Amino acid sequence: MPMSTRLSYVKTMQSSFFGPLNATNQFAAIEGVIHFFINNNLGQPESWASYVDAGIVEGIQNGAANVVGLRQTDGKNPGTEPWARFFETMEGGGYVDRDAHDEGWSVAEQTATDYGKTVADAKFTATEHEKRWYLFSQLFRVIMRNHNETVNVCKA
Repeated sequence: MPMSTRLSYVKTMQSSFFGPLNATNQFAAIEGVIHFFINNNLGQPESWASYVDAGIVEGIQNGAANVVGLRQTDGKNPGTEPWARFFETMEGGGYVDRDAHDEGWSVAEQTATDYGKTVADAKFTATEHEKRWYLFSQLFRVIMRNHNETVNVCKA
C-alpha cells in the first residue's frame, strides 16, 4: 500500500470509527511518521519500512475493531491486544494523567512495531536510512514511557 493511501486510511479510521472510543485525535505521531516517509521517499510498497509501519497500523486497526465489535481476532498481530486495552481505556473516559496515557499508547505501539519489524526482517534487509528511522522511533517510545526520567536527565 502506498504511504499516501496508508495516511488516508489512518485518518479515515480516526474520523469514521474512533469517535465512540474517544480517540479521534490520538494518532498525530503515526500520521507524522507517514508524512516523513512520503517526504523522504521511504516506505515504498514491498520495503522493510513499509512492513514495519503496516504492523503498527494493523495493530491499531485490529485493536479498535475488537473494541467496537467489528471483529474478535488479533490477526496474529500481538499489538492488537495492547491497542484494544488503550482504546477501552479511552472509551471509558481516558487515562488518569498524561504519563499513564503515554505509557499505554507507547506500549501498544511498541508491541505492534516489534511485530512489524519481525515480519519485515524475515523478508527484507533494512537500509541504513531505515535503521536510523527505526532507532529514532525506538527512542521516541522510550521517552514516552519514561517522561519524568527524561525531563530530569535533560534538566541535569
